[in-house]
Amino acid sequence: MEKIPSAFERLTGNLSKKEGSIEFEGYKWLVGKISRNSIYPIDLQDLVKYYPLVVKSILDRIQDDSIAVSLPAETYFEDNLSGKRLINLISENIKKETGKSALVLPQGAIALQEIFTQGYLKPDKTLVIDGGFNTINIVIADETGDILYTRTYFNEFGIRDLLENYFKPELKVKYPEITSNLQKLKEIFLQEEIDVGLKIIDIKNEKNLALQSFIETLFSRILKDIERAGESFRQFTIIGGLSYYVPEIETNKPNFIPKENGEFFTGLGMKRYTGLTSIDFGFGDIKIVWGRRWVKHTHI
Repeated sequence: MEKIPSAFERLTGNLSKKEGSIEFEGYKWLVGKISRNSIYPIDLQDLVKYYPLVVKSILDRIQDDSIAVSLPAETYFEDNLSGKRLINLISENIKKETGKSALVLPQGAIALQEIFTQGYLKPDKTLVIDGGFNTINIVIADETGDILYTRTYFNEFGIRDLLENYFKPELKVKYPEITSNLQKLKEIFLQEEIDVGLKIIDIKNEKNLALQSFIETLFSRILKDIERAGESFRQFTIIGGLSYYVPEIETNKPNFIPKENGEFFTGLGMKRYTGLTSIDFGFGDIKIVWGRRWVKHTHI
C-alpha cells in the first residue's frame, strides 16, 4: 500500500527536464510532490481530468493489463443507472493515455468486500461512512451487497471542514496568529500541540471541542438524511481518513472503525474484488493498493 498527495505541478521551461516528470496533455508534470506551484483537485471534473496522469505516474509498477479505480459513491451509482457516460469516459481516457483497461468502482461501498471477508463485521445491513478530505461517501448496503441508499457530500463535510471550520476557530482563541495552511493544521491536530519558539502549547482541549462539535453536526445530518429516505441500518463502519479523527462513539450497534490504514479500505476492497492494482484518487491523497489478478469475484 502507498499514499501520495493529490498534488500536480505543471513544469515549464528548463523545469520540464526535471527527473521524474511525466508527459500529459502536451506538458511535463510532477505528481505527488507538494510545492508552491502545485495544483490540487477541487471537484469531480478535476478527478476525471487527472486520473490518466495518476495512472501514468505509476505505470511502470503496474503488473496487469487492467487496473481498478474509484469514483465517489453517489456519482458512481447515478452514472451506472443513467448510461455510464462518466464511467466510460474515465476508462477511455485512461486506456488512451496508458494502454491499461480501467474498472471503475464506488468509493466506500466497495470497502465492504474487505470488511466482510476479513470478519471485521458480519454481513448485515450496514452503513458505510467513508470520509475523505473534501467528501463524505454514505452508503447503506444489505447483507448480499445490494445498495439501498447512497449519498456523497461534496465540500460540505470532510477533514477540510473539520480543520477549517471547527478546529481553527478554537485555536484562534488561544493562538490568534494560527496558520490557515491546511497541511499545517492537520499536523497540529494530530500532534495535539503547537511549537511556538520557546514554548509548546498544548491544544488537546481545543481539538476535543472541535471534534465534538464536528461529529455531532456530521452525524445529525447523516442520520436525518437517512431517516428522510426511509432507511435504517443494523451496524456501521467509518473508514477513510476520517477514521483517524473520530472519538469514541456511544452505540450498542456493531461497528468497525479501523485504528490504522483507514484511508486504504476503499482500495483494499477494490483489490479484494478484482485482484488488480487499485487506485483510490481522492482530493487529499492518492491511495494505491498493489495487487495481481485474482479470478474470484463476489457480488457487488
